[in-house]
Amino acid sequence: MRKRQRKFARPWRRRDALASQLTGNEFELGCALSLAELRPRLEHSGVLEVREEGGIFLLTTAREMDHRTLLARLLERDVDVSYFRDNSGSVRRLFE
Repeated sequence: MRKRQRKFARPWRRRDALASQLTGNEFELGCALSLAELRPRLEHSGVLEVREEGGIFLLTTAREMDHRTLLARLLERDVDVSYFRDNSGSVRRLFE
């Protein structure tokens, strides 16, 4: 007897398909710098947009830039990272 397969047996595939529609990666960053101090340090780093929401900075990069590359560039520019989160695969971004 063949077992019936549920329609969404692998929900991460649907999430990954939705996340792939996003044009860039998004990262959350916590540091002691102000937005005015952070922006010049991120020039020519591959960060396309920087905005502040609730004391956390949201950094948008091209899809090609992964979290390792971004963290290395932040450290090269003397940004003391206290909090970092990769939101690139989050479907929450589709509802903003």
